[in-house]
Amino acid sequence: YRADWLARVKNRRDKISAIEEPEKLIQINDEVYPVSVRENGGDIFIRFSNGEENRLVQTGNDSNPVFHQRSKRVVFLRETENGREIYCYDISLGTVESLVTPNYGDKREEHLSNLSNLHFSPDGRFLYFASSAWTTSGSIHRYDFDTREEMFISAGNSLEVIKYGKYKGHLVASKHKYYQGGGSYDDYWLLTQDGKEIMDLGDALDGVQNFLSHSMAF
Repeated sequence: YRADWLARVKNRRDKISAIEEPEKLIQINDEVYPVSVRENGGDIFIRFSNGEENRLVQTGNDSNPVFHQRSKRVVFLRETENGREIYCYDISLGTVESLVTPNYGDKREEHLSNLSNLHFSPDGRFLYFASSAWTTSGSIHRYDFDTREEMFISAGNSLEVIKYGKYKGHLVASKHKYYQGGGSYDDYWLLTQDGKEIMDLGDALDGVQNFLSHSMAF
């Protein structure tokens, strides 16, 4: 049962798509501005509108970079001797710092390991990410760039951030729950930016995508 459940969760993570809002580009000058980031050989690179590319970070231990245009930040995962950490490169300042480090404590809400699935909020204030937690569920956490604080917001096995439309800034997460009479199920939920449940979106990806497409019309 455990193997089947993990396979279903992985399948959900691979299939659900984020809804991206066209970002206002940050111009370095009238013609050149950063447009995307990528990882190669454990190093982080940034590509500019003129086709040129620069290496931002060179450690051989970094992966999964995510670029937020408005805040001029690049976040990424780094493998360290203590475990996987979340780092941030501030393009405006040219600095790199660690945002989130592992926490192997027994309290599941505070446990931080196998960090993954990085997502900025549309305005760039928050960074959402996933962590290992319980046997049948991971956890969703949020880092606040204004207060520089990290907090647990919800249990969950997948994570997407809605970038525009009626529910801009809200989250969609797959959650493992239990029926009162026994048994369990895995549905997608619409969550607030604080992790509060708003609506059960069901277990079908098509239904989730239809709901999100409809919400963008408002």
